[in-house]
Amino acid sequence: MQQTMEQEIKKQMEMLYPNSPDHLYNKMQVEFYSCNYEKKSLTFRFPIQRWELNHMSTIHGGIIAAAIDTTCGAIVRNVSGSKIIPTINLNINYLSPGLPR
Repeated sequence: MQQTMEQEIKKQMEMLYPNSPDHLYNKMQVEFYSCNYEKKSLTFRFPIQRWELNHMSTIHGGIIAAAIDTTCGAIVRNVSGSKIIPTINLNINYLSPGLPR
């Protein structure tokens, strides 16, 4: 089941994230990192890039929100049997800045 989950998520990514250089998902360079079938968890990688930084040289909050929403959407699609379920409300409390390494 673990391998099937990983294959399904990668297939969904290919299908739903357009291969266009101007599309947000491509600009953010979203990458599959890991998943866990038993825990129903998913981790994507989003390398921090210069264009994503705000005037304080920390990652812009909107980019963080987009990364969270993208990852949550992918795991919900997988667990729900590939249904597309829109985000109704996303509330984030930023406790510390996102700093590039």
